[in-house]
Amino acid sequence: MADRGALANFAVAWALTIGIESVVLWFGLAPRHTAGTRVFAGLWLSSCTLPVVHFVFPALRGLGMSAAGWIGLAEVFAPVAECLLFALVLAPGSAAAHGVIPRGERGRDFAAIVAANLASVGVGLLLARAAFLT
Repeated sequence: MADRGALANFAVAWALTIGIESVVLWFGLAPRHTAGTRVFAGLWLSSCTLPVVHFVFPALRGLGMSAAGWIGLAEVFAPVAECLLFALVLAPGSAAAHGVIPRGERGRDFAAIVAANLASVGVGLLLARAAFLT
C-alpha cells in the first residue's frame, strides 16, 4: 500500500498529466471525434496508464534498472497502451457514428496520443529537474 506522500504525489502528477494531455488531445484528435470523446479521452486514457507508470515502473529500480531505463520503458508503454485502448474502445464508437474511418485519421489520432504523452513527460521532467535545482 502506498503511503500518503506517494498518493499526494500521484494526485499532483495525475492532475498535471490530465491537464496537459487533454489540451493536446482536444486539438490533435481527428475532426470526426465529438467533444465528449475528446474530453473522455483526455481523462480516461491517462487514468488507465498513469498508475502503472507512477507505481510499477519505478519498482524496476529494485531490479537494478537505471532511472533513465525505467522512465524510457514507461514512456513507451504509456502511449502504446493508450493507442490500443483508444483504438479498441473510443474509435469504434466514433467510426460507427460516421461510417468507415477516413484514411489517415487513425494515424492522426495515434500521433495526437503520442504527442500528448511527450508533452506531459517533458513538462514532468522539467519540473522534476527544477525541483532538484532549487
